[in-house]
Amino acid sequence: MTRSGSRTVWLIALALGAGAAVITAVIGVFGILVVLLIIPGFGGRTWPAAMSGTLTGFGGTSLLLLLRPASMGGAGDDGTLALFVGVLPLVVGLGLGALAFVASRDPSR
Repeated sequence: MTRSGSRTVWLIALALGAGAAVITAVIGVFGILVVLLIIPGFGGRTWPAAMSGTLTGFGGTSLLLLLRPASMGGAGDDGTLALFVGVLPLVVGLGLGALAFVASRDPSR
């Protein structure tokens, strides 16, 4: 897969992951099911880029959606939920993105 192909897959998966985070915020656990259904749609060599984009989009959007209520106080004011639902997928997604980038590099260069 070319680097531009991996980048396109990553951007599409990023948008789908962000949408899944919004669905999770509105509907609940069904958004997480959307994330699980996104990844198998991408085949073979695009899997790392797709997984990275989905996790990065989901984690980043979840973090943004959860930090505002946590900063206002209330039941979730310690930020633990934001850590597990937002930061963890974001960090894993960025790590997979780095691996996908290295894997997509042209060895002849």
